Amino acid sequence: MTTLSVYPQANPEQPNKVLTHVEDIVSTLAEVGVRFARWPAPTAPLTDTSTAAVLSAYQAQISQLSSETGLFAVDVLGLASVQSQAVELRASFLHERSYAADHVQLCVAGRGLLALHFGEQVFEILCERGDLIELSAGVKHWLDIGEKADFLAIRLFATVDDALPSVTGDPIGERFTRLEAWM
Repeated sequence: MTTLSVYPQANPEQPNKVLTHVEDIVSTLAEVGVRFARWPAPTAPLTDTSTAAVLSAYQAQISQLSSETGLFAVDVLGLASVQSQAVELRASFLHERSYAADHVQLCVAGRGLLALHFGEQVFEILCERGDLIELSAGVKHWLDIGEKADFLAIRLFATVDDALPSVTGDPIGERFTRLEAWM
């Protein structure tokens, strides 16, 4: 179940609020300028997680998102097929980062724990299949894809160059929850 937990930055052990109703998650994230929505997924879960198969299965959603957002550069953030690099990739995603441009992420398989850092607050979103998150340029965040690394998402950017993150150097992500705590 998709869950949003809001923490004071200074106390990563105790959230101020925990939300599981989609409407509450949508409104709470909207307060900080983040769009959250539940999107319909193809009827069957993906059995082939290759980039081509994912893009083919989600072509209708990608087209709709591109029309709505003006973002046309698409990539697949997927770790199921690269288990040999899972530890290194997980570690790299745990570093707080931001992007110079807006982007959208649609979770298509597995689970991921996306943390958004706004001032003195951290918003942790346990993302599952069908969760859509749109972040504005400059939003600081990190992602935990878990030890099993089965998280799979489609991301949209305006250009391919926009998909290059800027790592902040802040080790804040090291103090917060890991995905395994949710399992």
